[in-house]
Amino acid sequence: SSDGMATTESRQLSRESSLFSVSREELRLFGHEVPKTVSITVGFGSVARKKDYVLETVGNMLGLRGDVQVSSQERESVVIVAHFSDFDTSWVQHISKQLQEDYHEIIET
Repeated sequence: SSDGMATTESRQLSRESSLFSVSREELRLFGHEVPKTVSITVGFGSVARKKDYVLETVGNMLGLRGDVQVSSQERESVVIVAHFSDFDTSWVQHISKQLQEDYHEIIET
């Protein structure tokens, strides 16, 4: 374009939808190209609760806790995005740090 900005056109999925179809080449994960092994992204949001399920949930999703078996190849095909939306920033920092410590071998921050 004449203003120097990159022109990238996303296709809107339907008139009534706010969802857009974006080509794989345009996708970014924390500013980086998405690895070719990734075929699905799972996202979830959480806030602080009396009983915190975040660590257990992520462990189960990755097959690192519980009875679910997930191969390393299957694990490499999934990106999990956690959105911690609590106003208690100390809880957010605590959970983020705990995830990084518990799953340091497979987590990208």
